[in-house]
Amino acid sequence: MKKIYLVLLLAVGFSMNSQVTFTPGIRGGLNLSNLTETNGSYKPDFYLGGFGAINFTKVYTLQPEINYSKQGANGVREETYDFNSGTYNYNDKDLTINYLSLSAMNKFTIAEKFQIMVGPTLDFIVGDNLAYRYSDGDLGINFGFGYKFSSGISVEARFKKGFLDILDSGYYDYGNDFLFGSWNSNNVFQFGVSYAFDLKKKQ
Repeated sequence: MKKIYLVLLLAVGFSMNSQVTFTPGIRGGLNLSNLTETNGSYKPDFYLGGFGAINFTKVYTLQPEINYSKQGANGVREETYDFNSGTYNYNDKDLTINYLSLSAMNKFTIAEKFQIMVGPTLDFIVGDNLAYRYSDGDLGINFGFGYKFSSGISVEARFKKGFLDILDSGYYDYGNDFLFGSWNSNNVFQFGVSYAFDLKKKQ
């Protein structure tokens, strides 16, 4: 029993002596997004947001984020019905879906500056030009890598994979070579920069 108490005391002492710090920051960059099984092309757009990095050790950081992310796909064939003529029309449409994303990134720093990151994301649709959709949001995972400079600027590349079906694919074209599938989830490549504010600097 005394050994258990000793281990607990050592653990508490270590946690008290460890320097947990909080660093806010901003981030932004390029999105290249697409929707699976649509045969659409990747849509270039942007993301912008902020974060609060909780640095537990030199190696591990928990980084909650809130981001505005413009996604979608280009050249997706949409089916519409003309009640006047009684015919179906097909048009290639650039789809836009705007998300408010809440993420929790786990960042692991290796070789002092190089970072590997992974974490879940919960996204809410705040605007779109879709004719029909299944979901009001998305649930996914982010993973990627980055490099942090001593100035507080970081460069990073990520891939965000959504798990939910976004489109009501019954209203989109299945014909010819379009190969439209029934499960249309988000794929997003992100390339950007971030800046962490150094609160320790003297004013």
